[in-house]
Amino acid sequence: MKKRYAKIIGDLEKDLKKVDLTNPDAISKAEQSIKFIDASINELRKFVTANPFNSKQDEIDFFKQMKPEIVSKLILFVSIYDTESKRPKGGAKEQKKYFETEIKKFQDYYNENHVFYRYFKGGEIHSDKLYFLRKNKTIRIHIDCFGSYMDDGFAANLDTTFAKFIGYKLAIQYFQKEIDKLSLNPNENQMQINGHRSNLTWTGTKVEATEMVYALYACGVFNHGKAGIKEIADKFQVSFNIDLGDYYHSFSEIKKRKNIIPRFLNFAIVKFLAYIKDSEK
Repeated sequence: MKKRYAKIIGDLEKDLKKVDLTNPDAISKAEQSIKFIDASINELRKFVTANPFNSKQDEIDFFKQMKPEIVSKLILFVSIYDTESKRPKGGAKEQKKYFETEIKKFQDYYNENHVFYRYFKGGEIHSDKLYFLRKNKTIRIHIDCFGSYMDDGFAANLDTTFAKFIGYKLAIQYFQKEIDKLSLNPNENQMQINGHRSNLTWTGTKVEATEMVYALYACGVFNHGKAGIKEIADKFQVSFNIDLGDYYHSFSEIKKRKNIIPRFLNFAIVKFLAYIKDSEK
């Protein structure tokens, strides 16, 4: 079991590192990371449900340490994706308050589960058989994760709880770093919104603007390809006086089109070629 787990977690770490190095946008990075983690968890689930543990201690070690380690990564990136997707477009003060609220939500989880957190933090072992052997499952896992509750072969009472203790701590660290960035220049975001608007206003649709933003991102024409979707979208909104709304959702809808060629970009090509032809007359 340990060798198989080491292989799965090792391959996952490589994939996550690659995503981190090649995808600077927080939301896109989280989305890609979630896909890799989900695939690794599914691979691990299939192996565990098909192969019995050699001993009760091996089972305890898996549900107390191994599974929480990998699931905590899923919890981290799901938290980042959800929080960044809803990140307000206002100034630094508003964004800092938003992240502080998110941090408090996670801290509340520790307070609500303080008995189990003390057990986790103190490295206690006296109740391991109750908490981490599948045969002793109670309604507890229903409270933390309904999916794990239904999966009899891949859940113990506290494995998801322990995963949340780890994942939420990593998420809090991420949110705190974002707060620190905003604190370096608290007026920067507000200046961008209020002080640097142009006289140009986008009069096309939001979907058309979204196509343009994602096309610019895909082409890597800003900061040698290191600028993220959010950074480009924020600048686009400020520069052209448009609120793109939930552009991540808009992009998801664009991807669902039967004809994958973006309508606006195709329209722009036709118009540009026509302009070139007319200019030669």
